[in-house]
Parts: sequence; C-alpha cells; structure tokens
Amino acid sequence: FVSKRMPDRFHRRFLPAIQRRKAQVLQLKGDFGNAQTLLSLLAKDPSVEERGNILCDLALVTARFKSLAMVLPSRDPAAASSTTAALQSVRKPLEVAVNSQPDSSTNAHFCIGILRLLSNEDTGSTAEHFKASLAGMHRKEEAYTESELLPWTRFLLGITLLESAEPANLSYARELIGQSIEASVPFPLWLWTRALRAAALFDELSVGTAIAEHLRSKRGSEAWESIWTSGIIRDVSSLRNLYLQWLEDAE
Repeated sequence: FVSKRMPDRFHRRFLPAIQRRKAQVLQLKGDFGNAQTLLSLLAKDPSVEERGNILCDLALVTARFKSLAMVLPSRDPAAASSTTAALQSVRKPLEVAVNSQPDSSTNAHFCIGILRLLSNEDTGSTAEHFKASLAGMHRKEEAYTESELLPWTRFLLGITLLESAEPANLSYARELIGQSIEASVPFPLWLWTRALRAAALFDELSVGTAIAEHLRSKRGSEAWESIWTSGIIRDVSSLRNLYLQWLEDAE
C-alpha cells in the first residue's frame, strides 16, 4: 500500500528512521548480525538524518551492547571494567561519529564521555563530551528523560565538573548535582562517592554537604563510609556530630 500510494519523497524522509528502529529492535533481541547489516547501509548514506547517532548505533552493535542504556554504570563498580573494555574496542568509530557528524552525535558523545569518566581521563575533554550530549538530549527531552539518559548525563557531567577541581565550574556543578539529588534515578553509591570526594576538595563545601546529607537520608548506614573517607566531616560540624551519634548507636 505504501509503495503504491505514497510519493518517493515520503520514502526518502521516513524510511531511514523506520529501518533504524527495526535495527534497534534486532539489537535489543541480540540479533547483532542483521542489525549491523541494516545500520551499515544507513551509515553509508550521507543524506540520512541522525547519521551520527546511526554511527553510534553501529558501534554499540559491534561491541555487543543491546541498547545505549547498557553502557550506563551499574551498581557494582567492578562491572565498570567490562563496560570500559567494550567501549574502548569501538572508540575509533565513536570518535569518527562525533568528528564527522557533530550535529547528530548525541549518543556518541555520551558513550565517549562514559568511557573517559570510567578510565579517569582528562576531565576537561570529558566534560565537553557530556555537555555536547546534554545539549543534544535537550532537543529530544521527552525521549531521553523517559529512558533516564538525560538525568544520567546531568549527573555524570556534575561529577566531571567537580573532579576538574576548577572553582569556575562549581556553580554549574552545584546546579547539576542539585538536579541529580532531586531525580528519581537511583544512581550508584560508588559514583556518588566520587562526587562527594571531589566536592570535599573545594573551599566552598555547600555541594559536598548537600551530597552527604542526601546520601545519609537515602542510603542510611552504608553511606557513612563514603562520607567519612571523603574527609568532609573534618570541616562540617553538623555532619561530624551526626557521624559520632551514628557510631554510638550503630551495631
């Protein structure tokens, strides 16, 4: 019906998006071979919209990720090494995507940002990738919020800015961390610990205090080790008093 009744321009406009969605379904089912075939054809067409994200799809399929969400850090920090290795194996095609298709590489920027964060690479470049990804996600805010990728990007950018140890980044980091505290996403404790340790190094401790209070209220006893090892207790008397009270009461 479509092939007989719809004009050619309709096919050219919508068929690539349909083919990409079909490839993503195959990817989600673990049929990486057929997904790769479809995506390879789309990636070769320079007129296709979202070509940068298609190149990212192809890289994720090559690395055997079933979806973009699969690159997110898990609750277990030990699992980060396998994610890092898989992303490292497709680093070059991800970089090709962001360099050749800067306006449509939201997902590739996100993947490179995660790879750099987990590998503890230069925070300045890592932040730029997360900023580029965040800007792209805001253009399709509903979809990226529903998949939780938008709040994740805010959180990871906030950590990166704190770890830069640049006072000029503190205000934006405060905004992002505040949004992350309010988010419904249960970010892993080990990443919150990274954020807290970085925030505790600033002279202005409002961000670190906010993180510590959030962890104390949401994570209970398991949060105190993170709060203690960050060193923030030495400078924030309210947290120090609560910690001493917890030491007295905890089993």
